[in-house]
Amino acid sequence: TAAVKIISTPDQGDKERPAPCVLQCYGSTGRGTTKWVDKGGYIFTDISYRDCGFVKGTRPIVTTVLSGDGWLRATVGGSSVYTGPTNETFRVHVQWDNGF
Repeated sequence: TAAVKIISTPDQGDKERPAPCVLQCYGSTGRGTTKWVDKGGYIFTDISYRDCGFVKGTRPIVTTVLSGDGWLRATVGGSSVYTGPTNETFRVHVQWDNGF
């Protein structure tokens, strides 16, 4: 049995937000099937989690992981949300680290 206890939230005290709750939702874009957009100096992808059912107007706490077959150590940004999150989507930018 898993127990979750909310001790604080980013929107704590905001009367316009719904009461804190816990909804965990996991997913993957699929290894080798992520639709990256190449912008020259970086690539990005938009991630949708509409099917999770987060409350409209909320901003879920999002954790990302970049996985692949190699050279991940030479990238920056794969574990960071660039825009969003909204209750339905977020964007991740990835670029090469010039130190490699």
